[in-house]
Amino acid sequence: MFAARAALAAAKQDAYEEMHFALMGRGGQIDDMAVFTVAEELDLDIERLSNDMRDPAIEAHIEKSYEIARALGINGTPGFVIGEQVIPGAIPGAQMRAAIRQARRDAERLGEDTGQDGSEG
Repeated sequence: MFAARAALAAAKQDAYEEMHFALMGRGGQIDDMAVFTVAEELDLDIERLSNDMRDPAIEAHIEKSYEIARALGINGTPGFVIGEQVIPGAIPGAQMRAAIRQARRDAERLGEDTGQDGSEG
């Protein structure tokens, strides 16, 4: 939860994606010190980050995300929603690509714009 707050707070320094991917790339359990180490590596203002992490809007965002996950039956990470299919855990890449292809076919059949040009990108 601490890392999630930090990534959301990093958005206030225009560094959400960098923080998110750097934290995810570390693997394993990420403690508070690792979060601040990553923030320093990204040249974030640590004092500002710490203050922003206490923003009630960030807590509300996290709680809303948990509510949505619970409603979908997702109890941990990773969790995916592909089209109408909920995948509450890790799956092999081939299975993920197949689910995406099926969701695109379903959307096209329903006349929805998939935003894709047909490639698997």
